[in-house]
Amino acid sequence: MPTNSLIPSSTHSTNTGTPTPPATLGSGDASPTSTGEPKREVVHSSGSPRLQTLNEYGDDDFQNADYWDMDDNEIRYNAAGTTDLALNEGSLGGVNGTIFASPPSGQPTLQECAQIDNNAWSSLATASQLRAGSSFCVRSSEGRHGKLVVTKLSMCEKFLESEKDRERFAGDICVLEVSFLVWE
Repeated sequence: MPTNSLIPSSTHSTNTGTPTPPATLGSGDASPTSTGEPKREVVHSSGSPRLQTLNEYGDDDFQNADYWDMDDNEIRYNAAGTTDLALNEGSLGGVNGTIFASPPSGQPTLQECAQIDNNAWSSLATASQLRAGSSFCVRSSEGRHGKLVVTKLSMCEKFLESEKDRERFAGDICVLEVSFLVWE
């Protein structure tokens, strides 16, 4: 039975550069060879979305990017369809079967993510686990493995302009910036 929490990675990634653009599979075989070589890490999609639950005035104007489809690298305004990520005030959730796991190493690889035990996956990463530099393996709504790195987290009490709003939304996530890569 999957758990509802993750053990945060102790990784402190400094890779905040532009993600590798999507690549296509050539005529080569991406499956393991007879010599036991690992699967080639062919990129399906990558991106650096900024997810937001409230604007700087404490309003949810329903135009905030709080859903993201990792397979298509597109913003979504609801959880229907192939959405993978949903940000709410207390966590980053997997939608439509998307799940997260802590990687065995600081820089997750396709091989490492594919070998994680089913019991280690969760559909939720809480605010306390979403520190800048935290890394996660991800299995998307379309069944692809990927990696996700938190690049920035703004809690509402530091993000909002109004003192009253900062008190009202203390402990809530307002902005989460991530960088992700999904393999074929």
